[in-house]
Amino acid sequence: MIIGRGTELDPLAYKLYTRANNFVENERPSERSAEELNAIHRDATSKTSPVLMRALTAVYNCMGVAFASRRTTIDCRFLGRFGKDDCLRELGGGLAEAVTGDLVVYYRDGNPQHVGVITQIGKNEFGGFDVLVLSKWGEGGEYIHKIDDVPEIYGRDKRFITDRK
Repeated sequence: MIIGRGTELDPLAYKLYTRANNFVENERPSERSAEELNAIHRDATSKTSPVLMRALTAVYNCMGVAFASRRTTIDCRFLGRFGKDDCLRELGGGLAEAVTGDLVVYYRDGNPQHVGVITQIGKNEFGGFDVLVLSKWGEGGEYIHKIDDVPEIYGRDKRFITDRK
């Protein structure tokens, strides 16, 4: 048992700090077996449109992709700390203002549940946008997917954030 799991006292926690030098709690879970990972992958992708799997691992999550170079798992409740300390801002124009590299945050019941990195934005023949996102789905795969093709548990309300000035 680790006292202070995920805190600065946890020897297994990644030493992760915001730009304002505030520690961000995080955990580095053990890798799951290939059988477990494949089962998680099958379950997650059975309810979405086709996705391109980039990696299949349990050692980091979506916040770990966006803020810790795939090294650890960070709870979405720390998104506000990154927002404040790393000078992130919400894009008032939404997707129309987003560019490759910006983040999409998925909300359910007003709370952030999932974060993805926008990898491609294109206009479609209907005047809308075709957007691809790179994101990590829980303890399973890291996928490249269409912006609306995420597990329902993440919610459908989307906001866009950037660190651009």
